[in-house]
This record gives sequence, structure tokens and C-alpha cells, in this order.
Amino acid sequence: MGSAAQTPAQVYPGEADCAAGDQWCADTVIQRPLGGVTDAKTTWQNRPTYQQVVQFPNHR
Repeated sequence: MGSAAQTPAQVYPGEADCAAGDQWCADTVIQRPLGGVTDAKTTWQNRPTYQQVVQFPNHR
């Protein structure tokens, strides 16, 4: 059975940091505290591994 036939709560089950069915929360990066340093949740972004910079030496 594919995820399209399931409810959001089944696809994104709840946990300590996110409520069941909350896709935005389930797809965030949650940093664990290290000593006294804490960070807020960060939205996950699909970025390429390699990025290319192209320069044109003259006006086209």
C-alpha cells in the first residue's frame, strides 16, 4: 500500500518533537543540544552536492 492511501498521521507518526501528521515538522533538521549550545529547528532543503560558478569574461 502506497503512502497516498494512508492518512498523514500514518505517514508522519508523532514523536517527542513533532505531532502526528505534521509534515513540516517531520521534515525539519532537529539539532540536539551540545553542552549549553542549542539551535532552533531548521527546515530541510534539497541542495545539490556540487554547485558550479560560471563567469563570462566579456559582455555577450
